[in-house]
Amino acid sequence: MTRTKAAVAEEISLTVGYDADETPPIDVLETLADVLVGEHDLSAMLVTRRRARRDLSVPSFIEGPPAAVSFTLGAPDVEAVGLTRASRPPLPLRPTRLGPTGTPALHHTFGDGTGTEAWNHLHTLMAHLRST
Repeated sequence: MTRTKAAVAEEISLTVGYDADETPPIDVLETLADVLVGEHDLSAMLVTRRRARRDLSVPSFIEGPPAAVSFTLGAPDVEAVGLTRASRPPLPLRPTRLGPTGTPALHHTFGDGTGTEAWNHLHTLMAHLRST
């Protein structure tokens, strides 16, 4: 946790393990982001996926790099960038609006974490958002 002038900032990492024959519930990420935006003032959320062992109690070792799955930009940052610009990145897919209509957050989905273009899409999005 970090104290800022406006509030307390908190960074959280969550790791969930799945067997190779299980499909992670990626379809619930948008709903999760919506709840975090609406009830906890989510600032940003990056979701990644990588192959690893399911048993999280054993020491880890590198099994491959993660792939970006989604990125959610909170309402204050959407407002700072500008809704029009933030909602129209130079990417094939448009973000989903979350939260209040007047001050939405934006949820960008890059795929299921198995494709190779996800990081390129995230870098393109971040460059677009920073170029204001």
